[in-house]
Parts: sequence; structure tokens; C-alpha cells
Amino acid sequence: MGRLGFNVCHCPSEEEGFAGAQLQYHTVDAVGWSCGRFPNFPVEIGIQFEGVVMLRSIDILAHEFKIASKVDVFVCDGPAGNSSHFPQYNRVQWQRLGHFCLTSNKETEYKARELKTVQINRPTPYLRLLFAKCHLNPYNFFNQVGIVGLDAFGDVVTPLRLVTPIRASPAPEVDLKALRPPSSTVRMGKPGAGGFDVVTAQKIKELEALKAEAVRNEEYDNAKQFKVRIDALRNVATKLYQLENDKRNAIAAEDYDQAKALKLEVEAIRRQAAGIADRPIREENPTAFLTPALMQAKSPEIMRNPQYPQYQPQQAAHGPSPPPNFDDLPVGGAKPQQAEPVATGFDHYDDIPV
Repeated sequence: MGRLGFNVCHCPSEEEGFAGAQLQYHTVDAVGWSCGRFPNFPVEIGIQFEGVVMLRSIDILAHEFKIASKVDVFVCDGPAGNSSHFPQYNRVQWQRLGHFCLTSNKETEYKARELKTVQINRPTPYLRLLFAKCHLNPYNFFNQVGIVGLDAFGDVVTPLRLVTPIRASPAPEVDLKALRPPSSTVRMGKPGAGGFDVVTAQKIKELEALKAEAVRNEEYDNAKQFKVRIDALRNVATKLYQLENDKRNAIAAEDYDQAKALKLEVEAIRRQAAGIADRPIREENPTAFLTPALMQAKSPEIMRNPQYPQYQPQQAAHGPSPPPNFDDLPVGGAKPQQAEPVATGFDHYDDIPV
């Protein structure tokens, strides 16, 4: 039994820079696959092997915070007769083996990655994985799921003709256990380059959802205003990130006067951020939704003009839509009758007798 080569042949949802193809090899700086923002669950990934293989097991390294609550596992039969061609991925009859669950990672404060091993022991040319809705946490701003690495182990039974050859790794590969998550500082970004504090980033997430909803409803004026707010909040979030770092450094140096001053500045900017996020949409007056602080910064004359109403914080009219519930999907084919797969370190395979 050896490590099997594979292609990611089906990946309808992926974020730029985190394509499914990155799972085909894992180097020391691997980032893995991540689905697109605010996806429709379940999210699917399809794996094509070198032919019909006796798939013994798979290893999956979960992302540290883009974590699916459940992953369903499917295999299928090889081509009929003596064909040397792969069956079409979207036309095979899938056999659902069961599912495994991933922990929320809250206990580790999202500083570790969960490595799962599943025993399969089935012949198949493909592997299909369905990722259920994500665990919610302060870092998963866009309700995404992802995995950093995937390994498959077994033996090639019948080689088949590949349309896309399996690519060799561009750099030396490492074991999945060596792919450690970045520190929280790296995860949040560097100041001036997208470093956001968590509280404000959550507000950005909510506004992104409202903007997406406005675009779906073809309310482009509202979508434009949400974009303006998001851009303003990103600037505020970066400033907050810098101030929080400065405050921590002041505390470490026992400069408590400076720490107190920074604390007050942080609180003032947080109030400003809350005003940006919660102000009502006023289509008739693009300048009226600015907070007093921002209006003064833009033009003192605006504040002195009585035709512009004073800003009154309100709750946003809408909130982000909750993730849809995941329901098991019907699959074709009979349940296997012989040696059944078992899960190592997993909750259970829920529909297979063991």
C-alpha cells in the first residue's frame, strides 16, 4: 500500500488563491482549499485517482477555523466492461459510505488543526466529499469551509486513461502533521495590509452579507452604500488593530498612562465603527448617512448646514441569512454487503452496519 496520486476533478466552489488543485500536493507553505464566501451548503469536492484503485484510507487535515461540521464520503464503481476510460464524474452512481464530524476547535482557540483518518477499503476511481455547513466562530468571517491537506492511500488495481495527467509537486512535500496553522497575529494580518481586529471584522462580515443580498435583489444603490461602509470599516479595523497592539506593548512596558489613553481611543473608534455599521440607508441623501465624526472630518460646513439631519444610530434593517440546514442527499446504488469501512478517530459511519 502506498500513497495515491490524484487530481481534483470537481470543485465548483473555491476562493481565489485557495483552489482545490492545491490539495494535490502539500509543501511546507501549503494553504489548501477553501470554498467561496457565503456558499450554499453542502459544498462538494471530487477526487480522480490514476485509475480504479483499492482505496484503503484517506487523511484529511482540517483548516484551523474554516471547519465543516460534517463531511460525507462517497465512492463509485469503475467503468463497465473492459473500457480503459474513466466514467464521467457527474454520471456515476455514488455509494455513500457514511460521514465523519469535525470539532469546532474552540477549545484550542483555533491554534491547531484536526487530522482525521478514515478507513475505506473499497475499489473506486473517484472519491466524493460533501462538506456540510461550517462551525461559526469569530475568525470565519464569510461562513467558509476548507481543508489544508488531503492524502489517499491504497493500490492501483486498473490504470485508466487520464485526460489531465497528475502533476508532480513543484517543491518537496511534507507530512500533513508538519503543516501547522499560522499564529493568531499572522492569521489576522499585518497592520496596514488587512490586519483587522475581530470585533470590527465581524461587522464587515455582516455588511458583506447585506451587500450580497442587495445585489441579488438588484438594489444597486444600496449595494454601493454597503460597499462604502465596508471600505470605511476596513480602514477603522486596521487602525484598531494597530492601537490594540500599541496598548499591549504599553502594558508590557508598564506604561499605564499610555495604555489608558490608547484604551480610550480604541473605545471612541469602536463607537464610530458601530455607527458606520448600524446607520440606516438613506437613498435620498448620500452624505446624510455619515457619522458626525466622519462628517466633521470631510467638511465642517456640512455639520453647520441645518438641512443635514443629525446621525442617530439604529439597528440595520437586515442581518446575514443563517446558513441553511444540511440534509442527507439520496444516492443511488445498493449498500455494500461485505467488509464495511470503519472510521479511526471519528464519531461514526451512521448508515452502515458494523
